[in-house]
Amino acid sequence: GTYKNTSISGSDNTLTDEDSNTVIVEEETPVLKIKKKSDKKEYNVGDTGVYTLDVSQIRKNATAKNVVISDAFEQKEGLSIDVASIKVFFNEEDITSSCKITPDAATFKIETGKDMTEADKIKVTYNVAFTAEGQYVNTAVADADNTDEVDDDNTVTVKEITPVPDIKKVSDKKEYKVGDTGVYILDIAQTVAGATARNVVITDAFEQK
Repeated sequence: GTYKNTSISGSDNTLTDEDSNTVIVEEETPVLKIKKKSDKKEYNVGDTGVYTLDVSQIRKNATAKNVVISDAFEQKEGLSIDVASIKVFFNEEDITSSCKITPDAATFKIETGKDMTEADKIKVTYNVAFTAEGQYVNTAVADADNTDEVDDDNTVTVKEITPVPDIKKVSDKKEYKVGDTGVYILDIAQTVAGATARNVVITDAFEQK
């Protein structure tokens, strides 16, 4: 605000004299910063990504009021945020239970109820399950009652790894007599690391009918 003060001097045998001074006091405007990252840039279908959001207030002698953090994927299919995995830390203290969290499969909003000075840090962690290949982009936003929005985005690629089956077949003997019963064993494996063979079907046929 604006503050004016006036000084008056005088005595029994002088005229009075006065002087005034006006000053303007302005509140520092806080500035938020948000940084978003994932534990990897490339995943396989079926993997779980671990995401981290780091929020800070970077202006000295300023306080951001009622910080709100949101995050949203552009894609709505092929992924799912694990709501139970969302954790919020204020200066390393877990405050998840005191936050208002509004989530769905591809977005969430966190009303932290916290003010932030230059000394404070907020960290959010959460997991995302990827169920289809593609490129996934999501943007995190930090805002407060008295700041501008700031954002940061992150892009990851999800690939489908082609599985390679391997089958080995053995019998308990190589020669039998008429009337004997042969015992056959089939061993099936999937040989590519990180790949998943789905709905495996096994057939076996003799050439002789």
